[in-house]
Amino acid sequence: MIAATTRTRMPAWKAWTAFLLTLTALALTGCNTTAGFGRDIRNTGTFIENKANQAMN
Repeated sequence: MIAATTRTRMPAWKAWTAFLLTLTALALTGCNTTAGFGRDIRNTGTFIENKANQAMN
Protein backbone atom coordinates (compact mmCIF):
# COMPACT_ATOMS: atom_id res chain seq x y z
CA MET A 1 0.00 0.00 0.00
CA ILE A 2 1.29 3.45 -0.89
CA ALA A 3 1.00 6.04 1.83
CA ALA A 4 -1.08 9.05 0.93
CA THR A 5 0.85 12.28 0.88
CA THR A 6 -0.72 15.39 2.24
CA ARG A 7 -0.21 18.71 0.57
CA THR A 8 -0.08 21.86 2.57
CA ARG A 9 -1.14 25.07 0.95
CA MET A 10 0.95 28.21 1.18
CA PRO A 11 -0.90 31.12 2.81
CA ALA A 12 -1.99 33.75 0.30
CA TRP A 13 0.13 36.51 1.88
CA LYS A 14 3.27 34.41 1.48
CA ALA A 15 2.48 33.75 -2.18
CA TRP A 16 1.89 37.47 -2.81
CA THR A 17 5.07 38.40 -0.97
CA ALA A 18 7.10 35.95 -3.05
CA PHE A 19 5.48 37.26 -6.23
CA LEU A 20 6.15 40.91 -5.38
CA LEU A 21 9.76 40.21 -4.39
CA THR A 22 10.33 38.38 -7.65
CA LEU A 23 8.72 41.18 -9.64
CA THR A 24 10.84 43.79 -7.84
CA ALA A 25 14.02 41.81 -8.45
CA LEU A 26 13.23 41.51 -12.15
CA ALA A 27 12.42 45.21 -12.44
CA LEU A 28 15.65 46.25 -10.72
CA THR A 29 17.68 43.79 -12.77
CA GLY A 30 16.20 45.25 -15.94
CA CYS A 31 17.30 48.72 -14.88
CA ASN A 32 20.75 47.43 -13.81
CA THR A 33 21.19 50.09 -11.13
CA THR A 34 19.18 52.33 -8.85
CA ALA A 35 20.28 55.29 -10.96
CA GLY A 36 18.99 53.50 -14.04
CA PHE A 37 15.69 52.93 -12.25
CA GLY A 38 15.48 56.66 -11.50
CA ARG A 39 16.12 57.50 -15.15
CA ASP A 40 13.42 55.07 -16.22
CA ILE A 41 10.92 56.71 -13.86
CA ARG A 42 11.91 60.18 -15.09
CA ASN A 43 11.56 59.11 -18.72
CA THR A 44 8.14 57.64 -18.02
CA GLY A 45 7.05 60.90 -16.38
CA THR A 46 8.34 62.91 -19.33
CA PHE A 47 6.47 60.66 -21.76
CA ILE A 48 3.22 61.08 -19.82
CA GLU A 49 3.72 64.84 -19.59
CA ASN A 50 4.33 65.10 -23.34
CA LYS A 51 1.19 63.07 -24.11
CA ALA A 52 -0.85 65.27 -21.78
CA ASN A 53 0.47 68.41 -23.48
CA GLN A 54 -0.36 66.95 -26.90
CA ALA A 55 -3.91 66.19 -25.75
CA MET A 56 -4.36 69.78 -24.57
CA ASN A 57 -3.31 71.22 -27.96
